[in-house]
Amino acid sequence: PGMGLNAYFAYTVCGAMGYDWRVALMAVFAEGIVFIALSLTNVREAIFNAIPSTLKKGVSAGIGIFIAFVGLQGAHIIVNSDSTLLTYVNFRGNFHTLGICALLALIGLMITAILGILITWILGMICQATNIYTVDVENGFYSLYPTFALTDFTAIGKTFGQCFKVDFKGVSIANFVVVLLSFLFVDIFDTIGTLVGVSTKADMLDKDEKLPHIKQALLADAIATTAGAVFGTSTTTTFVESSAGVGAGA
Repeated sequence: PGMGLNAYFAYTVCGAMGYDWRVALMAVFAEGIVFIALSLTNVREAIFNAIPSTLKKGVSAGIGIFIAFVGLQGAHIIVNSDSTLLTYVNFRGNFHTLGICALLALIGLMITAILGILITWILGMICQATNIYTVDVENGFYSLYPTFALTDFTAIGKTFGQCFKVDFKGVSIANFVVVLLSFLFVDIFDTIGTLVGVSTKADMLDKDEKLPHIKQALLADAIATTAGAVFGTSTTTTFVESSAGVGAGA
């Protein structure tokens, strides 16, 4: 699931607008059907080819910057101490929670080329064992020790097919269409920006900066969106992180 659309699903549609999560899933399912129709009729391909090259690259760069920003926040290097969400962490202020997390993230970033995630995780467990890092679950600082607990796939039974069990009571057609179109437009341009970024990295664009066989790629994305809604997730989409795999030789 795309994290931007995930947030819109949870905090706007189900939060601020107050709609039941099944209504949101139905909007995602309907968006996926429209998505498939646009892909089969070459409308999305035409949209892709009509967007100027500079804008395509701008969308790719914007997605990359957004993901980097999310990473900086997740690593607690950037903290939410004011309305701008752009405050650097005070390493000495809360060293045993925020500070040590940010420090480990920076160390991990420097050693990423040599299994950085694994090494940083081991360093984190050592910090927890020596009480340099302290667990504070209420504030989001969890134990770094492995639990060996596998995913509970039986939970799919609670969400599978729920998009078809919708109670539209209190939901106007106009508002539902607005939600559907919001999912659709963000999904379209998110996918286009991602395809451009990854395809450019893989040197797959032709001389006119068009992507051969783009119809198949768009159709796969559209079918995944529809299937995801049936299983109970917000909009599934292509991820620009694939460019990291391309850069590594994939």
